[in-house]
Amino acid sequence: MNMVRNGLVKRLRQGLYTRTDLTLGNMQVHPFSIATHIIRPSAISHWSALHFHGFTEQIPRIINAFTFKKVVTPDMRGDIGSLKRHHAWIIDEIRYEYITVKKSIFLELKKTGSMNFLEFP
Repeated sequence: MNMVRNGLVKRLRQGLYTRTDLTLGNMQVHPFSIATHIIRPSAISHWSALHFHGFTEQIPRIINAFTFKKVVTPDMRGDIGSLKRHHAWIIDEIRYEYITVKKSIFLELKKTGSMNFLEFP
């Protein structure tokens, strides 16, 4: 039985799948969990992180994360692309964008306090 063909799971990338309704029993899979599993290692950043910690009331329409790895999204394959276009994964109408930073900056992130804020060196 092919679970993708039967609509039980959805392929996010090679080796990474999720249920099509994004729920596990009564628990919904949080978009941040999906974002940090599409590209590993990665960390939620920018407006997504600010909104999560209550520093803005603006609800972001895009989940932002940063990583030091080169990111190749499905829409980049075979596409010359525009320099102004942000490439992303779009999963169930949620857009996931990744920002590449230097490895040294990514590895210097530190957790501080009980809210696990990130600080840069």
